[in-house]
Amino acid sequence: MTQASVYDIDEHDRLESLQSLPPCSPSVPLPIVFSDEQRTLIAYFVHGGEEFAIVEFPCLDTCMLGGANEEALNGHPLFARGLRSYGAFEVRNSSWIRRLERMNAAHPQHDRAEFLSWRRHFILTFHDSMFECIARDVRMVELLRGSRRDAVLRLAARFQERPAS
Repeated sequence: MTQASVYDIDEHDRLESLQSLPPCSPSVPLPIVFSDEQRTLIAYFVHGGEEFAIVEFPCLDTCMLGGANEEALNGHPLFARGLRSYGAFEVRNSSWIRRLERMNAAHPQHDRAEFLSWRRHFILTFHDSMFECIARDVRMVELLRGSRRDAVLRLAARFQERPAS
C-alpha cells in the first residue's frame, strides 16, 4: 500500500535518471529553493558536502518541496518505477502533467496540445525531502565550492539575473 500523494500514476508513467545533474550529498544536501512564476533555482550540496550545485528549472508551471524522506521514499507512487534517494529524474508521460491538463481544461481557451507541448516533470530526491516540479527544462547552472551561506548568496545573485529563455 502506498501513501496518498498529489497524483496517482498509471501504466504510462516512465522514470528516467538524469545523468546531467550531480548527485546530492547523502548526509547533508540541504536544498535551498528560490522560485517565482517563471523559474525555480535550487542549490544543494553534492557528494562530499564541500561543493554545491545550482540547478535551474525555466518556465516553471508548479513545484513542491517536502514529501517523502529517504526512509519513506518507498511510499511514493514512482518508487516501483525506479525512484531512489539522492537522484535526479524525469517522469515521461507524467500522470501529474495529465492531471494538471484536465484541470486546466476548464479554461475557455484551453488548448490541450499546447498545454502538453512543453511541460516536463522532474524529481530530485534528497536525504530528508524531495523536490518535484513541472517546467520546460532543467539546466545545470554551476558547481561551486563553499558554505551554505555562500550557496544562499550565489543563489540570490543568480535569481536576480534575467531568466534564461
